[in-house]
Amino acid sequence: MKKNKLLGFVSGSICLALALPSIGSAKTPPATAEAFAAAPSISKVSISADGNRIAFGYTTATGETQVRVLDLPSKKTVGVSVGDKKLRGLYFEDGGDILITASDTIRGFGPKSEIFRTFSFDFETANIRNLLATGGMVREYNSGVRLHSLLPDAPNRVIMSAYDVNNSDLISLNLYEVATNGVQVVTKALGNSNTVDWITDRSGSPLARVDHDPERMTTKLFLLGENKQYWEALRVDKTPSSGISLMGLSRQGRIIFAKPFESEFGELFSMDPKTGATTTFLRADGTELESVFRDPWSDVVIGVSNGGLEPMDQMISPDFQAAQATLE
Repeated sequence: MKKNKLLGFVSGSICLALALPSIGSAKTPPATAEAFAAAPSISKVSISADGNRIAFGYTTATGETQVRVLDLPSKKTVGVSVGDKKLRGLYFEDGGDILITASDTIRGFGPKSEIFRTFSFDFETANIRNLLATGGMVREYNSGVRLHSLLPDAPNRVIMSAYDVNNSDLISLNLYEVATNGVQVVTKALGNSNTVDWITDRSGSPLARVDHDPERMTTKLFLLGENKQYWEALRVDKTPSSGISLMGLSRQGRIIFAKPFESEFGELFSMDPKTGATTTFLRADGTELESVFRDPWSDVVIGVSNGGLEPMDQMISPDFQAAQATLE
């Protein structure tokens, strides 16, 4: 019940955080929910498991990206600058610390490449730990790092992927289980030269991978079968970049994904991880979604459009009727 109420005033709480530097002055009125909804600077939102903390990213007038974490009971706010990097994701650990994924565009003599890094941000001390790192130095395969999921049954351990690098060439995108102190790393699965994404179940075991062939402009989704072999469950042609975007798992454990080059705006699909059977999961007709935020603790889906939060009011999948009711 607490989480449902929290979702109802997410926008107002974030506005409170943005207004915190002026709290000591009665002359400055707090920002309104309408002002937040219209602000194009909000990029990501995440809620802690206990519902007591909200994290969000926003861009300042100078173009700097920052992450703020608001503790609702104490009204304490801490922040960290991401600089001119792109904010890719915010996730809470069980202890209330925030995992931040950001990317940076590297331009060398060859084509430009996007470098992803994930950090653990300690709420109490404001210390930052770079995951998949050792001895204070970023490992070479940290190029391309992205966070995939938290492990509910393994506190402060996460599933991440990262490229193996050989002479500046990205060899394969592999899957790892990582302790958020950045020390213990376990290889979960190995990709190939075309692998661009992974998805795992809630225990961290791989369910599927996505391969994109830039020369043939094809994107394929492979499911892991009972014989531990991957088989092709979906193919999308004429895709200059990846034509399948993995979004997460539904409460029933179905794979949620989008097809950017074939879908209508705002359409998501659901796939059975064993049979590959696919159905429409969610559709927001007429609304172009920049991204979809899914609260991992309650499976509530919120669309992010033009910087504001918009509840998706057309929940196609029956298991999301309850989520629809909470948003309404």
